[in-house]
Amino acid sequence: SGLTLYLTHNTDFAQVEVDHDQVNLDGVNLFFPEKRPFFLENSGAFTVTNSGGAAFNDPGQTELFFSRRIGIGSQGQAIPIVAGARLSGKGSDDVTVGLLNMQTEALEGISQANNFTVARLRRDLPNRSSIGGLFVNRQATGPQSISTDHNRTYAADGRLGIGENGIVQG
Repeated sequence: SGLTLYLTHNTDFAQVEVDHDQVNLDGVNLFFPEKRPFFLENSGAFTVTNSGGAAFNDPGQTELFFSRRIGIGSQGQAIPIVAGARLSGKGSDDVTVGLLNMQTEALEGISQANNFTVARLRRDLPNRSSIGGLFVNRQATGPQSISTDHNRTYAADGRLGIGENGIVQG
């Protein structure tokens, strides 16, 4: 009863507020926060968390899943999202589940059609401890795609509560 399933088809994010203009004088991509409700709701199920339960916001940390890459091209163009599904929440036995699958269309000269999949499981243990894993995949799809056009990331994380105040995590 703690899991929620969201489905979307021919998704239009036109109601989302526009990003503030920023001037970029170097070659590093600018970081714009996610504003689309489909990706924001229950987004904590897809992140590695610190002992307080909040997602790491340290700019030195690597963000393994960044939903802004779905449906937005490298130059900021909108790429149509054909369909998607998200299952997230807390299941039985203190297991947090996050499953996401999105399919985008191809835009000639801009982007191949892509399928994005994210799977995150985290099991809460006694004394503020937990163990979890994450899988992120982007796979080119469609008749023009090649099988080696993909990007995959695997991760495991854990947190060990020691006494009342100590925590070791990695």
